[in-house]
Amino acid sequence: MKKVYQDKTKEEIKLLIDSFKDLTIDRKKSLVEFLDAEEDLSSYGVDMAALKEAITKEEKQIDSFAYLDNLGFEFLDNGTHQVLQRSYSSHVINYITLFIGILLSIMLPFGLGVMFEMSTTEVVDSDLAMQSVLMIPMGFVGALLLFRAASRMENFKGFKFERHGQQMSLFKKNKLVYQTANPEDLQISMKDESMAIYLSGPDEKKYTLMEVDRPNIYFRRTIHRLREQLLN
Repeated sequence: MKKVYQDKTKEEIKLLIDSFKDLTIDRKKSLVEFLDAEEDLSSYGVDMAALKEAITKEEKQIDSFAYLDNLGFEFLDNGTHQVLQRSYSSHVINYITLFIGILLSIMLPFGLGVMFEMSTTEVVDSDLAMQSVLMIPMGFVGALLLFRAASRMENFKGFKFERHGQQMSLFKKNKLVYQTANPEDLQISMKDESMAIYLSGPDEKKYTLMEVDRPNIYFRRTIHRLREQLLN
């Protein structure tokens, strides 16, 4: 990726430096490597120490699983006992989404009722027509939010993955669904635009811990770091 910067003008490089915080960690590293190799670094007017410090900060955030909360999980490790479970913030977000979904979905029957009432009368109230036009799509949005929140809550009810020594155990709905002492059973897969970490069971059955659609570089590195830590 370093070669990408060699084809850019000095002004383009300066623009990239100005937007350094918006670059991914890989692009930041490549840009710093490019600048380190430049003979006339002073012409860029850049504080290399600040750039490298920003990269170090992001690497520490990955190592400390700071991005895991964005995925709705938290990782606890006391040295002998490791636990992966849903984060408190994910539960709060689910309940808020559920509440908003219920409020909005209530508009759907009202909107349909108004629409039906207007179809049975010769005089159409423009205000009622506008209300129904707004209520029906908002009701569908609410139903979708309600469904997604309820699905997440059901899928992760009583979810917990823990490791004691070599023993790894996955719980769902507060029940043990799979247990293994083989570290090779903990795998990561990339399929289409989805990334998952899972336990590989008998007959190639997969017990998924976490699955992320279209993960960015920070989420991908966090998941790989999580597997490393669980197998450490």
